[in-house]
Amino acid sequence: MEQRAGAAALINTGVGDLIAEQLLVPVPGIAQALNHTVAVRGFLGSRAPLPRFSTPLLAAAIRYIAFGPSATPAQVAFYERMLIASPPDARADIGIALSEVELYDALPRLTVPTIVIAGEKDRLTPPSHARRIAEMLPQLEGLTVLPETGHMAPLERHQEVTELLAQLAATIGHGAGAVPA
Repeated sequence: MEQRAGAAALINTGVGDLIAEQLLVPVPGIAQALNHTVAVRGFLGSRAPLPRFSTPLLAAAIRYIAFGPSATPAQVAFYERMLIASPPDARADIGIALSEVELYDALPRLTVPTIVIAGEKDRLTPPSHARRIAEMLPQLEGLTVLPETGHMAPLERHQEVTELLAQLAATIGHGAGAVPA
């Protein structure tokens, strides 16, 4: 098989069990089936349009769902604008597809140096996902759980994420000043 990537970074992600382990609405085990239905159809797969403008309720929901406690209002507003601009059908189709993803078998085939980055306060893909992914990677370069960070680590902690990506690039010879082979 032809190698198409020199390295990989898995950031705020999961490869399965996304609904079972989300922390948006923690429920007892007995209610997991109901939680799955509500999470997929009522949240991830919702085709309901969002308001075309920012509201305090929408901003608060986005902060709770996607960000850690130290996110700035500007970071939340940036992501809110992206969500508002997304067509409802596209959001719903992506949400449903994500709820069904099961890619654990693909991790052992990711045979390039790989870093895994998680947010300590990520409610959508909690650090348990990152730890499980890291355990299954054949060339794990590092697992980083960023403190006080939610699901949007590249926005919330852009400097740390950039540094981790630069370190990964340096390990494969593509760091600052390096010439790709």
